[in-house]
Amino acid sequence: MSFIELLTLAFRAIIGNKLRSVLTTLGIVIGVFAIIVLVSIGSGLQSYINDQITSLGANILDVMPGSSGFGGGPFQSVNKLTVQIGKKVQNRLIATADVSPMTESMANFKYKNVIDKGAYIIGTTSNYTKTIIRTKLTQGTFFTKGQEQSSAKVAVIGLSVYTKYFKGQNAIGKRMFIGSNLYTVVGVTDKIGSFL
Repeated sequence: MSFIELLTLAFRAIIGNKLRSVLTTLGIVIGVFAIIVLVSIGSGLQSYINDQITSLGANILDVMPGSSGFGGGPFQSVNKLTVQIGKKVQNRLIATADVSPMTESMANFKYKNVIDKGAYIIGTTSNYTKTIIRTKLTQGTFFTKGQEQSSAKVAVIGLSVYTKYFKGQNAIGKRMFIGSNLYTVVGVTDKIGSFL
């Protein structure tokens, strides 16, 4: 049987069984479409997750003092890391990594007569935004190395704090209490995430 005869026989079968031909074609189209959609969704999700992890710092090693028990027991802080330890680590990792010591705590935040109990506070060094979280500032600047070394009472606030207390006005130079200490706002970060 020649190719032309096979082609003629196939067309006759398609015309003779219209419903079966339409359903078969529809099944193939839906199957191909479903595969393309699933691959696109998977690729988009992978790209989104990679971007989120990269924005938080995919190459960050977080070192905390203490140890955990055998079998994944509770984490226990047995000693404290200090800024001096951070400087020693930095000196040993000169060309390999950057070190940004930080401490976290909860404190009362007061601006004018409004008090926010249990605000999340991070104390860190001037290279924090270069090494830990790369973020843009919507106002002002991050504190400088000089301000860090002189222990200047300056603060960079997150967008949610700015929105709550300073919305519609320039926050730079405003003074507020964090705990019992008075700080001057030098910068406002763009939105980073739910923890800042």
